[in-house]
Amino acid sequence: MLISEFENLTGIYPSANQYSVIERFYSESKEDKHDFCRAYLMNADCLAERIQREINKLELNRENQAAAEIGKLETKLNAEKVRADKLQQELDKELDWKPAEHTGTNMKQEDYNKLVESDSAIIPSDEEAIEHLSMLFGFMPEKIQILREVQTFEVNKYHRLRVKDTYHREPLYDATDWNYIRFDCAGNQWELVNGELLAYED
Repeated sequence: MLISEFENLTGIYPSANQYSVIERFYSESKEDKHDFCRAYLMNADCLAERIQREINKLELNRENQAAAEIGKLETKLNAEKVRADKLQQELDKELDWKPAEHTGTNMKQEDYNKLVESDSAIIPSDEEAIEHLSMLFGFMPEKIQILREVQTFEVNKYHRLRVKDTYHREPLYDATDWNYIRFDCAGNQWELVNGELLAYED
């Protein structure tokens, strides 16, 4: 019996895996396809239930096999990751990576964190920060863009740079000599660090 015949006779549309069980029961029976399908629909002699139990076993076995394969792949992937990490460490040692100076943020993250923890520090709005920068340094307000992401960099013995850390930073103001704003203006990158205007390079 073809799967299409089973579908026409029962109105049931099993998957290929499910039909493989139905077909096995049919081949083991002595009934023609019409009687078999009628018995299946009526669940005569618990036929439909017995078929469903076998289908459930088949699908459970397939799930267990898939889980086992996934487990093997994860174990292999973890081993490859350990190997890749070790190779990366060896390569980093060979390239002699060191913190890059005059590149990235001019304020250490621990100093920014202290400013965050200050009870008197406020987070100005973008409009307030832009007005403050314009008054201090004469920048045109419409050309100022407040930014909230900074990075630190490392440099290797061949003078190649790479990003080391990325931080989210809100503008903060506590006093004229304790504040922070990361911004761009007219294509130039800047930071306001404790009242001092410093170039931000990346």
